[in-house]
Amino acid sequence: MNFYPTRSSSLSETPSSRKQRLRKVRRRAKIESLESRQLLDGAPIISEFMAINESTLADEDGDYVDWIEIYNSGDEVANLKGFWITDDPGDLTQWRFPELSMDPGGFEVVFASGKDRDLAGSELHTNFKLDGDG
Repeated sequence: MNFYPTRSSSLSETPSSRKQRLRKVRRRAKIESLESRQLLDGAPIISEFMAINESTLADEDGDYVDWIEIYNSGDEVANLKGFWITDDPGDLTQWRFPELSMDPGGFEVVFASGKDRDLAGSELHTNFKLDGDG
């Protein structure tokens, strides 16, 4: 059970005493500044993914595994070195991209196969698979 205290004098409060009480409450209110924010330009982005791939796109081993498509929506070349991708909000550094340059408007497919391959110039494979149940 929750207990919410009330002012017994609030029913008999005069307009001037109410104004004084409200001024005290307002003086106690403080504004805190937020931590600094960084505006991201939106490039590169995850443009498409498939969590249950049964026949759409095979990897170099002939396996139909999950995949994630990355798109460089920017006007400049984007290097994915230092970017991470994950399927676990508790582990934001699950799989790291190798040094990989993407031209403006370029696409890159990363297989979410669990095979953990990160050699630039070859097919990329994460160390995790996507959950088909979401």
